Amino acid sequence: MATKRAGAVCANCGEPIEITFKASRWASFWWLAIPVVILVPVLIGLISDEEGEVEPTEAPVSEEPAEVTVSIPIKVGSTNEKDGIRFTINDVLDPWLPQSETSEEEPIKPAEGTRFVAIDLTVENNGTVDLYYPCYYPSLVDSGNFVYQERYAVKEPALAAGELGSNQKTRGWVTFEVDNNASVATLTCSTTTEEALGE
Repeated sequence: MATKRAGAVCANCGEPIEITFKASRWASFWWLAIPVVILVPVLIGLISDEEGEVEPTEAPVSEEPAEVTVSIPIKVGSTNEKDGIRFTINDVLDPWLPQSETSEEEPIKPAEGTRFVAIDLTVENNGTVDLYYPCYYPSLVDSGNFVYQERYAVKEPALAAGELGSNQKTRGWVTFEVDNNASVATLTCSTTTEEALGE
């Protein structure tokens, strides 16, 4: 393709001179450069992102579980330890007959057809994680696999709830009301941390 530009004049004759310029054949294809100009920065950015990408790492998992459940045969001297948490039965009162503190007070009585069973329990935290409840929702299972829940704070001093730090221990009574004809078999006790309770 050629272009002409007017305006030049001959010095001898005074006639205007037409000057012809030949454009490069590639000038018609100037539009092909547009995709290249757009794509090159994009490709450079993608390469940079891949080089700088860091794979996510998983948070370390505690070696000690947040909750531990242990079953112990109900007899004096029974002990069981799991994940650094030891439960020991120091004494068993079966039946336990409450006594009034004064002659004017009526002692606590179980319902008709039932009796109280009181268990003196020690919980030791030999692990590295602080416990929030040394023993929560303890249950008694009889020989017929019937389950009884604790009658809280009937015999004092009751096993208290609260924090139990590493290398600490606590002791107290847990009391149950069971059928008169039931033969007690095992005590099931769970302990947990604040993380397990969502606090």
